Parts: sequence; structure tokens; C-alpha cells
Amino acid sequence: SSWRQATGGAQWAPRSGHSLVTLNQTMFLTAGRQGMTVAFNDVFSSTDGITWTQLTAAANFSQRFDASFFVAGMNNNLIVLAAGQQMNGPVNATTPCNDVYLSTDGVTWSAAAFQATFSARSGAGVAVSGGSVWLVGGTDGDNFFNDVYSAPVSDVGSWTQATTAAAFPARSSFSLAPSASSLFLMGGTGDQPEYGDAWFSFPVGPAPVLPAQTQYGCCSAVLPITTSVPAVISYTLDGSDPATSSTAMTYNSPGILVQMRQGGSFTLSAVGRSANYTTSFAATSSYYISPMFTNSSTCQGFGNGWCSLLQHQCCLNCGGSADWSVDCATQEQSGTFTCSCNGSNGPSAGLIAGIVISCLVVGGLAVFFTVRFVIMRKKLAAQVALLSEIDERSYERAL
Repeated sequence: SSWRQATGGAQWAPRSGHSLVTLNQTMFLTAGRQGMTVAFNDVFSSTDGITWTQLTAAANFSQRFDASFFVAGMNNNLIVLAAGQQMNGPVNATTPCNDVYLSTDGVTWSAAAFQATFSARSGAGVAVSGGSVWLVGGTDGDNFFNDVYSAPVSDVGSWTQATTAAAFPARSSFSLAPSASSLFLMGGTGDQPEYGDAWFSFPVGPAPVLPAQTQYGCCSAVLPITTSVPAVISYTLDGSDPATSSTAMTYNSPGILVQMRQGGSFTLSAVGRSANYTTSFAATSSYYISPMFTNSSTCQGFGNGWCSLLQHQCCLNCGGSADWSVDCATQEQSGTFTCSCNGSNGPSAGLIAGIVISCLVVGGLAVFFTVRFVIMRKKLAAQVALLSEIDERSYERAL
């Protein structure tokens, strides 16, 4: 394709080491230097590259060059400047930075971090991929880096180190570009004057999906954890990092179940590790399991806890209602529930805790029965009265 000059003399001063991004069809230019004696912190914008408007002569960040400039925010509504080399006046007297500033309009800037987690540097590569901002490599003037940091696009002040030393040689002033799920790195300078290589990263694995329901009754809960691709899931229940914690439990996915038998609050955190993916970000959610379950309603709400299995089976087979309670601390539970059979469904039965519950159809009539029992210290005493218009029997069984 052909190129033509948009302007021979833009409204901003000649410079190098400056930064440029596009947001909402508007270009923003900032920072840069002239030689080694002058640096800039002005900001200009343009919609066509021909006419430039100065938004501010001196932004809230210090004069610098070789900074990282990118677009972030939940709705891609922020322009962000990070790191860079600050000019101190005399020739070659510069200081690397590790601060982060953001703006919605290029005029007003606020600090997201005065000292971010990554060390002070300039010439770092930055790209947005997979809902995160990735900052890679750079130099502090004495050392070159090949570490990698990430931050959520919604919080560019909070950075986490993804790796201390990536596979590629340490470098700065390279090109970094995102694809749908990977990062591509090319060229740069480091221990060699110039690199002519190219590298790509494995994409970040999809984070596990945790249950949306956060409150459970009846002293226990079954929590499914799923992933969109086959993965090894590591999870913790104490809020610690599942990627590194010694308490982490590991299972293959998709579709693992965390079974909890307790009362109170806890925090579930999980990460996924998949072939051709790097470890996912942690998914974290807080849950509450009631230490006392009481229900006096139809059976629709049953089935979450071990103490409701009997009622749940009855309801699945027959429909009905229950008045039931359990104390997790003493493992005592008691109550009454009534199940009714729909004759059109025919015979149905369930075997729970050693008791056979049957819905019978006798002479085309629906049969009703009531079960009343108490479980104490793992002993079960039950008396079942089966009533109908044509028969009456009683059963008693103790475990």
C-alpha cells in the first residue's frame, strides 16, 4: 500500500521515545524526549493525524520517555501510562519509574500506583489479552529483564508477577503484540545489541467456574467446579492461593465436586492447569453452610445436604411435604414428613439409610404414608405406617 504525509509539522514538539494509543477513534500522544536533556509530559490528541490539540502541557506524571502506554478499563475507557525513564536534567542523568497513571480524557490524570509491584524500568512491552494487561521485560539502565507481570484491566494499580524469568533472553525496546489468546514478542536489545528472534506465550488457561449459589442449608453442601476445557483443578477452602498452597487439593475436570460437611463460612479458591495453557487466574468465592436446618414446606428445597436425603428421595418418588430439623453439632435430627403418591406414576421406590420407601398403587388407588424418625449417634429407629382404604400395616426397623 502507499503512504502519504499527513503533516510536515504537527503541533507537538519533535521527539523520540514517545507513546501513542488510540481510544474511541482518537489518538493520544504523550511523553518522549529530545536528545538527552529534554523530556516531556505533555499530552496531545487527534482524530485524523493531521490536526493535533494539546490537552495539557504538563500532566500529573513526571517528564519521561520509553514509557508503556495502553488502553484498559472494564469498558476500554482508560488510557494508562506506566513506568518509563524519567529525565533529571543533566545529560544521561535519568531514573527509571514504576508508577502507573490513568486518565479518561487525557487532560486529568490520577495515580493508580506510585510504586507498582514490578521494579522500576523503561522499554517494557505491554499488551492487553484475556482480560489482563501484561507488562514484559524492560531495563533499569543497568540490567535487562525477562520477567512478566499482569494486572486486571479493571485495576491497573494491582500487579501480580506471572514469572520471574520467561524462556526468552532478557531485553528491552522490543515489540509485543496480543492475539486472541497469546502474546507475541519480537526483536529488542539486551545482552546482544539487537535480537532477531520471535517468541509466543501459551495463553492463560480459562479460570474455573464456581457455583453461583453461596448459601446452603442442612450442614453440608456439594459444590461443582467446572472448566471450559479439560484441566487439572487445584482448590483450597481456607482462602490461600491454590496455585502454591500446601493445603491445595487437586482433581481432574471438568465437573469435580467439593463436598463439605460443616457449618459456617469458608472461602473456595480454584485454579486450572491445562495442556498448552498457563495456569489460570484464581476463581474465588465465599460460601455459607447453615449449622442448623429447619424446613416446613413442600419438598422443592430439599436435596442439598446429607440430612435431607431421605426426604429428598421420598419427594422425588412421591411428592409431599416435610417438617424437619437437624443440629450439626450433636448430629441429632428429627422430624415428620408426609409423602403422597400419584397413582398415574406407578410403583416407585428408593433405598436410603437402610429404609425402603415405596409408593404403591393398590387397586388403582394412590397410597399415602407417613415416616417419623430420629437419628442419634448414627443409630436409626424408624416406624412406618402404611395406610390405605384397603390395607393397614406397620413396619419397624432399627439399625
